[in-house]
Amino acid sequence: MENKNSKRFTYALKLCLFDLYQDKEGIPEATKMNNAKLNNTQVVILVKVELKKVIREYDNRTVKKTLTIPSWLNTEAEKAHLNFSHVLQEGLKRQLNISE
Repeated sequence: MENKNSKRFTYALKLCLFDLYQDKEGIPEATKMNNAKLNNTQVVILVKVELKKVIREYDNRTVKKTLTIPSWLNTEAEKAHLNFSHVLQEGLKRQLNISE
């Protein structure tokens, strides 16, 4: 069970990693706990985050894309009251094997 401090550490790491991602800087590899160099006042704390989930959590802005499809397909989709944005998002997630 996470305590208040470990939640803060996780939150801080997520923000740091997202900033590095957003600034297109390299994400450093994690340090193995037994390789960490510590002084007498320091301790090692294991913090686990999944970068892909962090990116989805913090980068949820929308992006406008232009879509080109055959006229007949557009007509059929409009008749069926399909939400083009939703259908495209679901199709992209399926193609990329992304589940939520």
